[in-house]
Amino acid sequence: MRSSAAIEIALSLAEQPDLAPWASRAPLPRGVTLLLEIATGETAALDSAQMMTMQPCGALQNAAAIFIEQILFTQTADSYRVLGASPTATRRELRRHMALLVKWLHPDRPDPASNDRGNDRSIFCRRVTQAWEDLKSDARRAAYDQILVQNSDALMRWRKTPHHALGPTEGIKALIAHRSRVRRTSRRLVIYRVPNDTLFSRLLYYFGRQA
Repeated sequence: MRSSAAIEIALSLAEQPDLAPWASRAPLPRGVTLLLEIATGETAALDSAQMMTMQPCGALQNAAAIFIEQILFTQTADSYRVLGASPTATRRELRRHMALLVKWLHPDRPDPASNDRGNDRSIFCRRVTQAWEDLKSDARRAAYDQILVQNSDALMRWRKTPHHALGPTEGIKALIAHRSRVRRTSRRLVIYRVPNDTLFSRLLYYFGRQA
């Protein structure tokens, strides 16, 4: 029996969009392959999901699309998450997910949620192909894994840095290193707004302008 965890979460997101911030930070659930097959309209996957959830095909495909866009394609997603896989995934699983996502993103494929082709998701195709480029061979995957480790180590060092030891400008720059792009001008530190408009990002913007 295939896991229905991913599609259950997707259906919950469709009903309660405010769950997206939590789901985007949580580890990926089991059953993402089934969810991607649902998104692309594979008959066997849709039949299986209907038996599990008692939901119509349209609702299942719409929920799968929401999950992909809001949970896999977040701004901070690494290449594994973009492909809907964990770092322990096999090359076969990564390749299968890449193929399903490319099929779903094809510009000639109509969106079942809107019954037209106006919602063109091909803008995400570059992220999927880049993720596959990062992971498609053992050598590239090892190099990418090393980058993830280095980034994780840098983040841990930043978290352990006493903020009181940094000057105002240096503290702001360290704080936003993982949140936004910055550049220096002759007069002040300019912070480009974080795409997700949160209270945290607004505070960063305010204090950055004072630096």
